[in-house]
Amino acid sequence: MGVPPGHGNRQFVDDAQIAEEQRELDTKLRSTSTKDKLDALKKLIALMAMGRDVSVFFPSVVVNIVSESFEVKVLVYMFLVRTADQKPEEALLSINSFQKDLAHPNPRVRALALRVMSSIRIQVIVPVVILAARKCAVDPSPYVRKAAAHAVPKIYRMDNGRQEELIEIIETMLRDSTPFVLSSAVMAFTEVCPSRIDLLHRHYRKICRMLVDMDEWGQILLCEVLLRYARSQFLAPDTHARELGAVSGKHGEKKLELALPSTEPSYNEESNAGIQSIVASSAAFYSDSDEEEDSDEDSDEDKAKKEKKPGGATAESRGPGWLDEDHRLLLRCTRPMLQSQNSGVVMAVAALHFYLSPAADLPKVVRALVFAAHSKPESQHIVVKNICTMVATQPLLFQSHFNAFFITPKDPLDVRALKLEILTHIVTSDNASLLLRELQAYLRSSNYEFVALTIRAIGRCAAIMPQIASVCIRSLLELSLHPSPKVASEAVVVIRALVQQNPKEHIVVVMRLMRRLDQLMAPEARSAVIWLAGGEIFDGNEENIKASDKELREKFFELAMQMMRRVVKGFADEHEMTRQQIVNTCCKMYVQDPLRMSTSLKYVFALGASDPSVDMRDRIRVFRALFPVDGTPSSVKQHGDAIILCEKPEPKLPSPAMQTCEHALGSLSHFLEHVAPGYTPLVKHPSVQPPTNVREQYFSGPSGRDGDSSALALRNGKSNGLGTGGFYSSSDDSSDSDSESSSYTGSDDSDNDSDESDDDSDNDSGESDDDSDDSDDSD
Repeated sequence: MGVPPGHGNRQFVDDAQIAEEQRELDTKLRSTSTKDKLDALKKLIALMAMGRDVSVFFPSVVVNIVSESFEVKVLVYMFLVRTADQKPEEALLSINSFQKDLAHPNPRVRALALRVMSSIRIQVIVPVVILAARKCAVDPSPYVRKAAAHAVPKIYRMDNGRQEELIEIIETMLRDSTPFVLSSAVMAFTEVCPSRIDLLHRHYRKICRMLVDMDEWGQILLCEVLLRYARSQFLAPDTHARELGAVSGKHGEKKLELALPSTEPSYNEESNAGIQSIVASSAAFYSDSDEEEDSDEDSDEDKAKKEKKPGGATAESRGPGWLDEDHRLLLRCTRPMLQSQNSGVVMAVAALHFYLSPAADLPKVVRALVFAAHSKPESQHIVVKNICTMVATQPLLFQSHFNAFFITPKDPLDVRALKLEILTHIVTSDNASLLLRELQAYLRSSNYEFVALTIRAIGRCAAIMPQIASVCIRSLLELSLHPSPKVASEAVVVIRALVQQNPKEHIVVVMRLMRRLDQLMAPEARSAVIWLAGGEIFDGNEENIKASDKELREKFFELAMQMMRRVVKGFADEHEMTRQQIVNTCCKMYVQDPLRMSTSLKYVFALGASDPSVDMRDRIRVFRALFPVDGTPSSVKQHGDAIILCEKPEPKLPSPAMQTCEHALGSLSHFLEHVAPGYTPLVKHPSVQPPTNVREQYFSGPSGRDGDSSALALRNGKSNGLGTGGFYSSSDDSSDSDSESSSYTGSDDSDNDSDESDDDSDNDSGESDDDSDDSDDSD
């Protein structure tokens, strides 16, 4: 076989070309021309974006850190941020240059210098990096302060023994009144000291009022932090269950039954009528009218006035259902974010309100969540999965959005399963016929996995509403002969569960299945029919049986005998699952008619004793001792009837996507359905209201950073709502809000002036890139 001309030299040519390009770049990097350096650095950044390893150019790049050109210095720092962890020893040689640039007049250079220093993963320089982070934490530029916040988690990963020093830096940065910085400070807080909620007390109200001005990912993080804070500091909003598996507690939480859906509403009877009226009126949620917001604030103020009656109960004696003013402040400040275009923000706010809002306020959240589930395909699965968990605890909330969960052709299989699960939870007698027609249309799908999920949904609907059970079973009987083994077995398994719930009305259905046994090929389907033939669908009270029922019962057992004779003949060819069920059914029928079943049982015992399955051989040993058909003496013979015909547990219908995960909504653990690294479960609400005066005082400096003085802001009965005195203030004469709003404005003005003194075009283009790098590093 000949080699094409030039084929043997192709690799040599490529290697030579790469070596030539490297020499050219290295020459340009060491050139005295700024233009050549810029050209070489831009090519290196492009190669980095393509995933190429450019660490070999580290020595040639790092020498340009002392360049006077701002453009060159920025590109050098961008290169070093990505490669410093690969070449820590070489990067350490330039530590003096990095420290010098911490005093550079341009804030971007100061921030980049700190980013490179914190990216050098050498524990020896940790004290130096901490000093740099502490200095940058009080820098006049918010861009530098944000870089300091991102440096704190990096330092903690290198040396977690410095936690106390890092907490001091975090405490300083939490006093910042710039949303751009505060979100990063809270991110550092969650990674370094998430259990130190005492650090948030003084800044709680400020954070709530600044939420709407933060970036989207900062809003998601802040919602998670504030949710955990509120769960530990505020009482439960009402007595309704919020988590899966909630049991009836001292506040009367309703237990969630996951075995079969309940026809009872999730709310108690006292509040059911009021919540239904709220669900019906929630269509105006997105209206632009200000009257609704005003009424909400007025109602909060009225509640506060009513709560402050002379001689009234103290906060510590309040029970569930009483909302603290700071609790209402959090709900009111997060409500506008439900209209965010980011599905992650909507999901975070919805989870917060689901856990913290009274049940009467949840319909407003539901509408935004349903809209988010149809907005972007990449987030649809996560949102629908969280909705499915909410529906499992509070189904009444989503009944007005019944049509929103119908399947569309573009839905992936996982989303289809979740939507079917949701539909089975919110089905009622009013929409049952509509849902049944919709499900029957799904049965004609060419996707057999989807058809099997639909069969499960039909079974759950039949269990919820017995009036449609006969129609559902007729449809399932037709599907029992489906050419797909998956569909056929699913149909028979669901029929078996439905028959167990009401056996007297479905004896004819079981007899039809026994006649069709030879046409069923799936092991699950054959096992289900053989189990039904065992006669457990009849009660054992012979005296109360009517003559017609007794005749039907005799026909049933005669048909079962004939079917078992055919099955026993092909025992060796059956699947292991089916063989085990044959043994069980033969023993049950032997108890009812020992004379006619003794021969078949002996035959099954003989074959099962040499079965290749260990489980089967063990089962045969046990049953031989319980039912000694060969005359062998046994001491446990008298217990055979009680064991084989013992009371069976309540049947559980298969579910399209049953939600059994008790992890917090919106978390990675909830989506994966197991505990992910770093997950912390939500704490339970306190039974007694913790002290509220811990949030009365917080720091606010004149420049929006670490101030020298602290202001004690007493509420004196005033609402913390959004008033006319400023977006972050509740009134004009509020000392904390005045100082905060002025510091917020002053910080922005001073920072804008300092940034505009530099190259505007470079700053704008570079900041966006560096922000994304910051977020990557923090992750």
